[in-house]
Amino acid sequence: RLDVDNAAVQPDPDSPSPATPLARSSSPNQPDLRALAQAALLPDPILRSQALSAKLDVDKFLTFLAVEMMVSSWDGYALHRNNYRVYHDPDSDRMFFIPHGLDNSMHDPYLSIMPPRKSLLVSALLGTGAQREIYRSKVAGLLTNIYRVDDILHRLDAATAKLKAAVQTQEEARAFDARADALRKRILARARQVANEVNGKRPPSLEFDERGVAQLRTWRMDSDWAGSTLAMVRDE
Repeated sequence: RLDVDNAAVQPDPDSPSPATPLARSSSPNQPDLRALAQAALLPDPILRSQALSAKLDVDKFLTFLAVEMMVSSWDGYALHRNNYRVYHDPDSDRMFFIPHGLDNSMHDPYLSIMPPRKSLLVSALLGTGAQREIYRSKVAGLLTNIYRVDDILHRLDAATAKLKAAVQTQEEARAFDARADALRKRILARARQVANEVNGKRPPSLEFDERGVAQLRTWRMDSDWAGSTLAMVRDE
């Protein structure tokens, strides 16, 4: 099995990639995956676009990418080239990306909707301003037609109720309610962040005084990962 970002440079086609494994191909060397990676590496942008369109359903890949960023999937392909599968459709002879392992969704509600260009396909498909505008339009369409916050919250409430039905103590029930409430707040904050970016609303810039100092008056502490703790100490 090969990782799509390593497929073009993997020295031994039978050696496993250290990244997340993909769905098995009919061939152990996965020439279809290698062809996709090689198409993404073509230096000429026109030839690269044509080659990628022949090997990858580009529109559906952009949808896959947009949804990953919209739900802030911290450990997916867009951010960490992880937790995905690739399906080679024999009818169209093109590749489709499938999300996998979405347990880190809604991790950071203030994440940008624009993925970093550090993976092979993101770099190949979002390398120019025009390409990024196409992607932004994809996000805007999904936000209007698919990303229904009320439906997401309804599913959260239903899942929470199902879990609470199996608890043994009131303490466990309160813990489920607390986690559900925290997730609900992140879902709402994420929806606002995505809408703000789509509508071109930017956070206010820092204002520096004549000494070159900016006063941070509305900052807040936040945990960057589950289980971490924060403490405010006085620096003497």
